[in-house]
Amino acid sequence: MDTERHRLHKRTQTSTTPADKLNISSAYLKDVFLTNFDMSVDFKRNTANYNWLTLVGRVRYGGHTCDTANSGGGGGFMATVQREGISAFRNISVNYRTGEPISGYNDNLWHNLRVHYVGMVCNIYVDYKLVYTYIGTDHDALGGLVGLQSRNNTGAYSNCSVTALDINGNPTVFAPSEIKKIKVATVGDSITYGAGAYNEQNKIDASLTYPARLSEMLGSGVELRNFGIAGRKAMKGADCFMNEPEYKASLEYKPDIVYVMLGTNDIKTVFWAGSDIGDKYKADYTELIESYKKANPNVKIFLMTSPYLYVTDPSMPGSRVEEELVPLQHEIAKATDCTLIDVFTATTGKPEMFPDKIHPSADGYEELAKFVYEQSMGHVAAINKSAEASKLVKVGEKANVKASLTLLGKKLDDMKIYYSSEDESVATVDENGTVTAVGAGTTKVRAQVGTQIEYFDITVNKHLLSIEVAVPDYEYIAGAYMPSITTSDVHGRVRFADGQTLKEGTHSYEWIFEPYDEHYYEAVTGTVEITALAAPFVPVEVPSPAPSTASGGGKASTALAIVFGCVSAALAVALVLASVLKRRKNTVNKD
Repeated sequence: MDTERHRLHKRTQTSTTPADKLNISSAYLKDVFLTNFDMSVDFKRNTANYNWLTLVGRVRYGGHTCDTANSGGGGGFMATVQREGISAFRNISVNYRTGEPISGYNDNLWHNLRVHYVGMVCNIYVDYKLVYTYIGTDHDALGGLVGLQSRNNTGAYSNCSVTALDINGNPTVFAPSEIKKIKVATVGDSITYGAGAYNEQNKIDASLTYPARLSEMLGSGVELRNFGIAGRKAMKGADCFMNEPEYKASLEYKPDIVYVMLGTNDIKTVFWAGSDIGDKYKADYTELIESYKKANPNVKIFLMTSPYLYVTDPSMPGSRVEEELVPLQHEIAKATDCTLIDVFTATTGKPEMFPDKIHPSADGYEELAKFVYEQSMGHVAAINKSAEASKLVKVGEKANVKASLTLLGKKLDDMKIYYSSEDESVATVDENGTVTAVGAGTTKVRAQVGTQIEYFDITVNKHLLSIEVAVPDYEYIAGAYMPSITTSDVHGRVRFADGQTLKEGTHSYEWIFEPYDEHYYEAVTGTVEITALAAPFVPVEVPSPAPSTASGGGKASTALAIVFGCVSAALAVALVLASVLKRRKNTVNKD
């Protein structure tokens, strides 16, 4: 096996396998767990061979491996070439399907067998010619270990290679060699494996499983491999996870973080029997957990309780999960120093998550992944924010408060962080940490992952306008009314502050800009200088009253004279003002 792990292709050199053993795994590519791939092997048959000789294919299918039954037909899928040059395909659901004999095929020569698998379409090539196409369903869409197997084979293999493909069939890398990623393993039964993850076309979709969703949240700095197997349990014996090649592969992977969830299959009545069954479950599960600690002494292990089981069948009673299994899982987590994630409580009272009463739907898997992420990241991650912990923005503007996470000491920029605003009438925040200022005031934006929380202080101000005002360029008279004032700004109106009158000389007078949209703009104040002249004095001569013998007539004449004098003075002032009119403009800027 090529020891270079971060390459586009994986290669292994194999030799003749012993003829006295059945179902020999010539080469498990144990670090290759793929949904879409291109696998190829050169082989040379020995004409004395009777049974199938060459297999290239996915080792795992529906909880079975190819080597768990005679001829490898008990599970997985396999592509073989028979003695007559007839290609064959088999998996657990379709039995053998064969193509036409290959013209000119010779068992004494080297040949090439290739399997190209994308989505659920499997094309088989012999000597670079397409000989058979298989279109799969359901579990065929879920990834599995890829490997090479043989039975009763004294032939030879060479140049076994695997190329990872994307969903479009294009080559992709397993992991760039220049980037050391944090390794995460998910271990479990069919819920981890992804049974029930149907898309809108009612097809199993590997991207909808809880490990796939969790991988998206963890971001590109994390490599997550799903080692879940349908139907497996923690206890030793039949269907034990520790019997499987995925278990061995998960240990060799040496993960930094392990999520393990096993137990739902253990409580089946056929397995859950005897007064010491609880002790057996605890002992075997503990052994499994300790094996990951031995593989990587620094591993962080999250033990997930089994979800609520909505089945009432006596062969698999849901009540047993609540009454017996979950309490044991709590004990195991405490005894092994694992962090417990209480999936049971989180799924209680949510039958809509489990359409078949056992496995989550695609939406259920998404909810499960989010819960697992939130519950676990607080124990292994820390939120980082810039030194500038506060943001000053104006109404309608946007600012970014995106934080980053440190996972096991490694900074990761694209991990999922949950943002929220304490007062959305002041500012809102989206899932990417983009803040939108809504109204004037202060609030806090919270960045949270599990129990890890950091806050950003947000202050939102209204917009301030630069206001230009003008007054008519007259010569003003002290004591007269305040003149009119105008602005060219279309966002509001301007007026003089109340309680002001013109005074003799040059003085500053306060004006106020009142915006039409008081939510978006601030009111602005400023001053303007106005010079006012003293009111002109116009003397008025009032004639002395003539003597009269009638006292009442004399008083009336005096009063009339005073009124006439006041009117004359007012007319005189008006004439003065009308004769000296000029225009003047005052400009004031306010930031």
